[in-house]
Order: sequence, then structure tokens, then C-alpha cells
Amino acid sequence: GCLALMKSALDTMAQWCRPATWVKGPRLIEISITVQRVGNVDTLLETCEAFLLIDAYWLPSEAELAADGKGGSSWDCVSNFQPVNATEVTKLELRKPLVLKKVANQPGYKGPTLIKWHAMLDIHGKFKQQFALRAFPLDCQSLRLRLEMGNVKAMRYIPVEQQEVLVSVERELCPLTGWSWVAASINFTQTDPCLSEQSNSYAQMVIEFHLARQWMPYLWRVVLFTFLLMVSSTLVYVMDPIEECPDRLSFSFTLLLTSVAFQFTIHSMIPAVPYMTLLEKYVLSSVVMIFFVALWSALVNGAHSISQENASVFYKWLDKNAGLLHLTLLASGHTAGLIYCVRERRRQLELLRAPSCNAPAKNIQVKRSSHVHTCVSSNDGNMHSDQFTSLERTLSVVKAASAAALL
Repeated sequence: GCLALMKSALDTMAQWCRPATWVKGPRLIEISITVQRVGNVDTLLETCEAFLLIDAYWLPSEAELAADGKGGSSWDCVSNFQPVNATEVTKLELRKPLVLKKVANQPGYKGPTLIKWHAMLDIHGKFKQQFALRAFPLDCQSLRLRLEMGNVKAMRYIPVEQQEVLVSVERELCPLTGWSWVAASINFTQTDPCLSEQSNSYAQMVIEFHLARQWMPYLWRVVLFTFLLMVSSTLVYVMDPIEECPDRLSFSFTLLLTSVAFQFTIHSMIPAVPYMTLLEKYVLSSVVMIFFVALWSALVNGAHSISQENASVFYKWLDKNAGLLHLTLLASGHTAGLIYCVRERRRQLELLRAPSCNAPAKNIQVKRSSHVHTCVSSNDGNMHSDQFTSLERTLSVVKAASAAALL
């Protein structure tokens, strides 16, 4: 009995001291990332450039451990790291040969010795992005890099166990001109099974870089000049609305042409998007305001020319009050705009710092049973008789209308 007890204890100790190995089930790929470069953020092409150094760890099988790693790993590291949103991949290779490495345990860990495969993978490329630029230049953006590997039933991404830091960004090597770093995050998720014909879900890792645009250059280069043009438009009220109307119109249209020419100058600074950005709305408002000032001068002079001779005093009084109203609207509009800009910037930062959802977005699907057409094929590929009759009636009406139009 004592010998059996001692043998059982020795077997337990041997099993405890034996390194852990992968037997079956999905391989758990532990990930830590060093971001060596992020730059060339192009809002026109919606791309960014990123250089990643990925440290990957995974357990070897018993055969791989017995061979001391001489035959390599059965899991291919390079082919299972696919940057799915990359428009151009300039480098995807191992920096060092694949090795078995004894991993340092975390404090308080009392399990067996951990020996894992260690791979250092370089990924360089350009990644497609989706920018929301309605609040430009007060916008904040999240750059997303998506890496994908095989079926989640065979392999999964997980955070590295022996390290506290999962993502490290070398900011000195990231030439982000015009942007400020806010934070970075990493999500381990999986794809929508509806994307696959076999209804498979694939392991996915999403790395996000949260950036805030530097708005001060646009304030001094665009907003200040546009504001001065708006203020200058109020100087027309210094001139007499009756006797100096040609000078008022000449001054107003000079400001208008200057504002239009300035828009061509700043065209390269504004992203080309199919909607109006906040900065474009402000510049456009200055053009509209200067045009209405010129229109007002013409209306006052025209109304005076068709009125009685002693009506000039009234029109001068009306023009004076219009000038005061113009100044009031200009001051109140800029005050309200300033409050809106401060709130919008805070909202953008709050959205940037909000935790993102790890679950993949569901696909938009249109099912046969819920999508109603005039003519829908049945499961056997034949057209229903009532739908066919409805289609014939529609064609008959179209033909009759065409014949009537020809007659």
C-alpha cells in the first residue's frame, strides 16, 4: 500500500513538472503588439500606413516538444495572420526563426513550466479606413487594423498571459502630422458566420488607434481670415446708402471675389467628401453674408430711387438699423458657433474614449420570405400564376400608354 501511494505521488509530481502541451481543441494564440509606425493618414483615399511587430506565443504539441522544436510547428504563423483591410502589404514575414521558448510565469503562478512557440512577425502595409468628417477640423478618428486567421474552432486570438502590456506604441517613430494621440485598444473577436458560404466564423483581432485632429492650424489659416472678411463686410454701413451706393457695391463685390478666391486656395486643405464639413459651412456662410450685404445696398438704393425725394432720411435710418442688426447677428452667431464647436469637440472625444463593442456587426440580409416583389420565383424556379397575371396587366398598361403617346 505504501509503495502504491509513493508511486502515485511520484506520477503526480512528474505530471506536475512536465511542461504543458497542446492536445486538441482550438489553438490559443497569445498576442502582444509593438506599433513601430503609424503615419500617412490620407483622408482623401481613406488609408493609413502602419508597421506592426507581433509577438505570438502558443503551446507545442507533445511530438513537437519531444523533438525539441527541430521539426518546426504544425501551425503556420505567417499564413494565419492576414490583414483583411489592407490595401497594400509591403512586408509580411518572420523577423527571427521560430523557436521554443521557456516563458516566464506571472507572480503567484504555481502551475507547470511553460514552454511555448515564440514568433516575431513583421507586418507593414496600408490599411483602408472609414472617416467621419462632418465635424472637420474638430473631428476625432479611430484607425482600425484588422487581422484574421482560421476558423475559431481551430484557433483563437487571446491576450498574452505573461505580460501586462498588450499594445505598445512607439510614438517617436509615428509621424502623425496634424494629429494628437488619445489612446489605443485591441479587441479579440470573430467574424460573422453569414460571411462564409460554409457558415464558418474566423478569429479576428482589431487594433484601434484613437486620434484627435489638431484644429489650431485651421483656426489661424482659414477661420481667422474668413472672420475678418465677415467683419469687413460691416464697413459698408459707414458709407452713405444713397450717395455712395456704387462704392458700397464695389466694396461688397470685392470682398465677395476675395472670399471665392480664398476658397480655391484652401481647397487642398479641406477633405473631398460628398457632404459639407463644419469648416466648409463656415466659409460658405461668409460668402452668403457678403452677398446679402451687397444685395441690401442695391435694394435700399433702388427703393429710394422710386420713392419721394424727401424719403432719404427714412432710408438712411433704415440702413443704420440694418447695420446694427448685422453686427448683432454677427456677434451672436459667432458666440453660438463657438459654444457649438466646444461641445462638438467634447462629444468627439467622448465617442473616441467610449469602449467599443467586441462583437462583430451583423450582416444586412434580405430574405425571400420577407422581401415582396411584383414577380417572385418560387422554390422550384417557376413563376406563380397570380403574380404572372399581375405582371401581364402592368405590361399591357405600359404598352397602351406608349401607343397613346405616339398618337
